[in-house]
Amino acid sequence: MGGSQNGIGPNGLSQRGSRRNASSRPTFNKYDRRIPNEGGFDVSIEEQIQEIVDRETRAWDTQDLDLLLSIFHPDIIWPWPPGPHDHDPADWIFLMGRFDEQRWRGIWGEIFETHSLVHNNRRTVKITISEQGDAALATVDVDTLWRSHEGKDFLWKGRAGKGYTKMGQEWKLIMHTGLLEYPPR
Repeated sequence: MGGSQNGIGPNGLSQRGSRRNASSRPTFNKYDRRIPNEGGFDVSIEEQIQEIVDRETRAWDTQDLDLLLSIFHPDIIWPWPPGPHDHDPADWIFLMGRFDEQRWRGIWGEIFETHSLVHNNRRTVKITISEQGDAALATVDVDTLWRSHEGKDFLWKGRAGKGYTKMGQEWKLIMHTGLLEYPPR
């Protein structure tokens, strides 16, 4: 893939992965969800949400607690189904409660200290943006396998719904469902 002198490739993406701003005025409507960004580039809401999904994946891959905690809204909740086929939210539980940085850092830090990451495969299925452009839902298939130092496997596998909201100038993860398995479509 060759680039041009101005750094814009044939697909309209700059070398930085964002689209070049075609005008000095950002546009926003239900067909073109672009927002202004530093350097005269526009970045779509979808691209911003995908960046957060990718940042979360990097945090798990590198076991970087600060990077992981950077994606969370202070009011995030994370309900979990007891099993991958428990689709009725009436049966779901809260393992960690509302976000508390110190508590969540301790929980995830313990996993990082007592387990090794075997694999972490994630695929974004769909990103949906609200008509108002102030909320987003990323549907992500997750297949993450941790192995304890004693050799016991701890598998996270299924589809997650990751809800995002705009907080100031950045997007934050405000709601995350536990992983569920769904029949093929």
